[in-house]
Amino acid sequence: MKADEGGIITIVDIAKAFDTVPHSAIHRSLCEKGIPTSLANYVREMYSGCKTRIKARNDKAIEIELKRGVKQGDSLSPLLFNLTIDPIIEDINKNTTGIKIQEENLSILAFADDVVLLAKDKLEAKRQIKKLYIFLKNLGMELSINKCSTFEIKSAHKTWYMRDPGIMVQNQPIPYSGPEQAIAYLGARLKPWSGFQKEANAETIIKAVANAGSLKLKPHQKINLIRTYLLPRFIHELIASPPPTWALIKINHEIKQTIKRILHLHPSTTDGLIYSSKSHGGLGILRIEIIVKLASLRSSIKLKNSEDPVLREAIDELEGRYRKYATSLQIPWSSTLEQIEEARKKIKRSETEKWEQLVSQGQGVREFRKDKIGNAWLYDPSLLKLSRFLDALRLRTNTFGVRVALRRANPDINHICRRCAGQPETLRHFLGNCTHTKPQRIRRHDEIKNLLAHKLARTYAVFIEPTVKVANELKKPDLVVIDQERLYVIEVTVRYEDRNSIKDAFKEKSDKYTETADFIKRRLGCQSAEVLPIVVGSRGAMPAQTQANLKKLGCTKSEMKTISLIALRSSIEIANAFIDYD
Repeated sequence: MKADEGGIITIVDIAKAFDTVPHSAIHRSLCEKGIPTSLANYVREMYSGCKTRIKARNDKAIEIELKRGVKQGDSLSPLLFNLTIDPIIEDINKNTTGIKIQEENLSILAFADDVVLLAKDKLEAKRQIKKLYIFLKNLGMELSINKCSTFEIKSAHKTWYMRDPGIMVQNQPIPYSGPEQAIAYLGARLKPWSGFQKEANAETIIKAVANAGSLKLKPHQKINLIRTYLLPRFIHELIASPPPTWALIKINHEIKQTIKRILHLHPSTTDGLIYSSKSHGGLGILRIEIIVKLASLRSSIKLKNSEDPVLREAIDELEGRYRKYATSLQIPWSSTLEQIEEARKKIKRSETEKWEQLVSQGQGVREFRKDKIGNAWLYDPSLLKLSRFLDALRLRTNTFGVRVALRRANPDINHICRRCAGQPETLRHFLGNCTHTKPQRIRRHDEIKNLLAHKLARTYAVFIEPTVKVANELKKPDLVVIDQERLYVIEVTVRYEDRNSIKDAFKEKSDKYTETADFIKRRLGCQSAEVLPIVVGSRGAMPAQTQANLKKLGCTKSEMKTISLIALRSSIEIANAFIDYD
């Protein structure tokens, strides 16, 4: 805006905008834009004959034909709405005088139904609003006058002031928006005098997340509400009005603490569980600070490279903040979109990498990378009962309250196993080695073995734990399955996920039973024999090689998921019984 000029801004609200677009106008707009007739007709047919049914108390249904409104949830709907109102946008932009920015006339801003009129004086403002009113009236649409707002900025004696321009529509005044009255636009809130509200965002988001945490919902439902609905809504607002880094850090911290409270996690629980993606074994919560900074930098690049001088002018006010964002993310300013995308991938990887490097809580994290079977309960929490879901998170982070972990906080605690008194009490110990949990571990193993035996009996001849004498040594594999040509020796084992335990288990079982498989092959005259170790993590990990072996046996992904959940649920029961021991 020129220093010696003022202007009138009117924020417009179209009443029930998407619900009142006439279907007849949609087809006309498509044709006027040069859309091929066949495609325009196709869209018209999509809206032709649409009906809704209203059921009365007497069970009689009334059918009503719909002649207005674009379809809710249809990705095409915003475009159809834009095409419908585009003629009036072009008219106002070309035929009225707005404010000037770098000698460019700017009369209207429009994003779907969010419309702002900009006029150099009251006469032009009245012309603009009248044009819009008549256009909408001809479509059978209307303005919601009470929800509109307007203000005038005037220059006088080397200063500026605001006043009510007194704009009327059909003898009804448009409400005046004062200097410190907040206006909602494109998901952000701004004040005519002080601009975008920044610092207020932090407290609003923190309070909303805290409120979600206090709702009478299951923990995983609260997390889904925060992750899927609350955070994306606020992220848009934060990108529209980027706050200082300290505010983003504060928001991050409070969201993290709320999530830990919801899930009954110990305060020391690693951030990796919260911020790693579900495919890598985490909860997949968005780290607000990173998302906002990256998105803001992407927007800044697009604005700086825009051919529109108005957009280029808008970036200058926030350039200092964007520069700080880039520095904090170790990205050069100004960056390219490619550099920002590479930074995003690097930061995403680092969440899990930092988790992996933790001596205690990082145990087995590597085994859960890209394991959609082993992480299935994170995608669908209903696979576990509520208490088991919370316990599974503690197993995943090795924060189940074993003595070795507790001793880090209190050196006086006895770290030797409370049950066998033979080894240090760790998660690995009681899920895989403790003599007192052996019966439960055998049941865990046998449940998986019996499930496979029942499945394979439909296709193969199945022998359960046959005794085979090979080189004067008795071998007893879990399963031997045979058809006319093939023979598989199957050995099930459940191992705690850490270091090379999973990898070692495959080699151990293959080495142990390769000679047995060859011996049975010769005796029965089978064409091929193969040892298929079925190695499953005690916390549900389903290694790629195990998945390949199960697939070879004809198991579906659903059946693999069942095997993974058997291991996980059994381990939770073992852990609870162990910790509850007095």
